[in-house]
Amino acid sequence: MPIRKKDKATKIFMSRKDIFADAVNFRVFGGREIVHPEDLQEVDGEELLSLGRGRDRLWMERYRDVFKSVAMRDGSGMKYLLVGVENQARIDLSMPARCLVYDAMRIARNIHQLAMAHEKTKSKKVDEKPVTRLDFLSGLSVEDRLTPVITLVIYWGSDRWTGPRSLHEMIDFPNDIVRQMCTNCKLNLIEPAAMSAEEFGRLRSDLKQVLHYVQVQDDAEALTELLQYDKGFSSLSDDAYRVINEVTGLDFELVSGEEVHNMCKGIDTIKQRAFDAGEQKGREEGREEGWQKAIAHVVAALKEQKQSAEQICQVLVKAFSLSEAEAAEYAKSIEVLG
Repeated sequence: MPIRKKDKATKIFMSRKDIFADAVNFRVFGGREIVHPEDLQEVDGEELLSLGRGRDRLWMERYRDVFKSVAMRDGSGMKYLLVGVENQARIDLSMPARCLVYDAMRIARNIHQLAMAHEKTKSKKVDEKPVTRLDFLSGLSVEDRLTPVITLVIYWGSDRWTGPRSLHEMIDFPNDIVRQMCTNCKLNLIEPAAMSAEEFGRLRSDLKQVLHYVQVQDDAEALTELLQYDKGFSSLSDDAYRVINEVTGLDFELVSGEEVHNMCKGIDTIKQRAFDAGEQKGREEGREEGWQKAIAHVVAALKEQKQSAEQICQVLVKAFSLSEAEAAEYAKSIEVLG
């Protein structure tokens, strides 16, 4: 699938407030429900920075995939957190540096906004002295505090993230002293391939099913088990299906107004992908164990679709080049084991 289609699908999905809040709670707060959809507000994702003056002025412009403001309550009142989400269909070896640039540009913007707010009020005086003493260089007051900025990176690949996970991993340091003195930026990475069952359990939205599917998409046995036991797949939103469709390369259509029908159709397509993956896995391994697993997977899935014994044998004969007697024996033994 073209990268731009993946980008569009994941941006729409992660822009949903329930999905965004779930991702923040998972990666930032360890699964605790700290952030709620109603706490979120859209923020302009354009990062713009001006360096220098006059003709030598240099402009830097970057665009975040998704960017939101989070309202957080504490004992002293309301405070805010800015969170950006970057969707990665492929590994970007510069990602730690990119995140550092995004965050630095937003912090610079925050400083500029505070300075401009002071500029508007600095003419007010009390006893011929400014109401607020401002720093000459920055335009900030000693009471000013910046809004925290966090960038989350979601890697939609089924493999592990093999790129740098921090800025320090990108730098060739002459010694540890220099390393300790240099600023670092660590990736706040959501990586489906590395997630455990416990971690999936911390998610409360469709994000759980989507990320879990991404993890097991190439494992026929695990995929079948996931679809059988995770009831969330029976009520996924269209947005979630579109992400699965684009990210994993499935090819089923969603027709507006027929949500339940299309979800069932989508599940059937996913099962067919599992059949193919199971068969291919068995062929590549070239061992009896591999064949057994692949055949067992196909038989289990066909039984779930209430196919007759004769129909199951026909599939086995065609898919695995078995004789009718061998297919019947496999189907019978697997049924006994089940």
